[in-house]
Amino acid sequence: MGNSESEKSQAQTQRGYALAILKYLLENTSPNQGVTALRLAQDFASGDLEWNPPEISERTAREYLHYLKSLGNRLPFGVRVRQFADLEEEIPVPPGGRRTDWFATAIISPAQMRVLADALQMSRFYPDDVADLRSLLASLASVKPEHLESGQILFPDRPMFSGVPATLLELDSAVSGGYKIRFSYSHVALRPEAEGRQAPGKYWSPNQRSRRGKKQRSESSSLRDQAVLKESGKKYEFYPYTTVFKRGDYYLLAGEDPHPNENTRIFHFVIDRISDIKILEGTADSVDSEDFDFVRYVNERPYFFSGQAVDVIYRVTGGLDGTFSWFPDAQVVPDGDSDCYLVHVRAQPNAMVWWALQYAGSVEVLSPPELREEITKTLEETLRKYQKKNK
Repeated sequence: MGNSESEKSQAQTQRGYALAILKYLLENTSPNQGVTALRLAQDFASGDLEWNPPEISERTAREYLHYLKSLGNRLPFGVRVRQFADLEEEIPVPPGGRRTDWFATAIISPAQMRVLADALQMSRFYPDDVADLRSLLASLASVKPEHLESGQILFPDRPMFSGVPATLLELDSAVSGGYKIRFSYSHVALRPEAEGRQAPGKYWSPNQRSRRGKKQRSESSSLRDQAVLKESGKKYEFYPYTTVFKRGDYYLLAGEDPHPNENTRIFHFVIDRISDIKILEGTADSVDSEDFDFVRYVNERPYFFSGQAVDVIYRVTGGLDGTFSWFPDAQVVPDGDSDCYLVHVRAQPNAMVWWALQYAGSVEVLSPPELREEITKTLEETLRKYQKKNK
C-alpha cells in the first residue's frame, strides 16, 4: 500500500512539472524567442512569475523538455515543444538565441487569435461572455489577455440573448446527427403599453438577463421595456441544413426536404429569435446536405430570400468596393471610363432588388429585363409615396 501511494504521489509530481513547464513555454516563448533549460529553472525559482511554479533543477527542466518534445503533436490543442535545431536550416535562429534553445508553438497565432476575438466581439455576444472567450483565445495563442485590448471594437446596442450559444450547440447536434427539429420563432413587437411611443433601438425579452452595470441598466430599462420578442404561437418543424454568420446575425438555413437540391425551398431564421428548440430523434429520413453548395447559396443572396438565383449584369461607377463586399465571386470588366465597370453576378432576384436600391446612385441593373422592370416598379412606388407626402 505504501509503495502504491508513493508511486501515485510521484506521478502527480511529474505531471505537475510537465504542466508547469508547458505553461511557462506557452506564455514566454515562440518561434521568435526561445529559452534555455537553465533560464527556465532560474525563472521558476525567482518568484517573479504571476503564478507559483515548482522549483526544479536545470537537469530536471531539461529532462522534461525532452519528454514534452517527444510527444510531438500529441499535446492538447496541437501545441508542440521544439528546439530551434528542429527547424529547417533556412530559418534563422532569433537574435541572441541558440539552436539548442526551447520554445512552444500554439495551435493559433496571435494574429489569427486577434481576428477570431474581434469577430466574437462583433457578433453581438454579451460583453462579459466575449471577455471570457477572448481570454481563452489569448491563452491558446500564448499571449496575455491584455494583448487584445488595443483594438477599438464597439459593442452593438443590441447584444445577443443569453440563450444563443446553447441554441447554436443544439443546432450543431441536430445538423451533425441528421435530425429534424421543432422550435418556436419570435418577432420584435412593441409592448401594448408602449404603443404610440417611439420604437426603441433595442429589444428585450423576459429571459434576457442584462449583465451590464447598474448605470447602464437604469438608462436603458425604459427602452427595453417598450419592446419584446413575441412568439407567433406556431411551432416550426424543419430539417436543419447549416448555420451561417452573415453581417451581424447568425442564421439557420432549413427546409422540409432532408436532401436539399437546387429546387428546394430553403427557409432562413435568425438564431437570436429561436427558442424551445427540440431535436426530433427517430425521424424517417436523415438529413443529407453534403451535395448542396451552401457557400455559393449564401454568396448569391446579399439578403436572405428563397428562390432560384439568376444571372445578373449591372453597370457600376465609382469603384468596386461595394461589389466585392457583397459578391465575392463577381466577374468584372472595364466599361469605357476608368471608374465604370460591367459586373456579372449570380443573385436571387428579390435580394438583388433591394441591393440595387441600396446602391441606386452608382448601380444600374442591365439584365435580366424582369429584374430591371421590378426595380423600376419599386422606384416608381417609392417616388409616389414621397410625392404624396410633399403635397
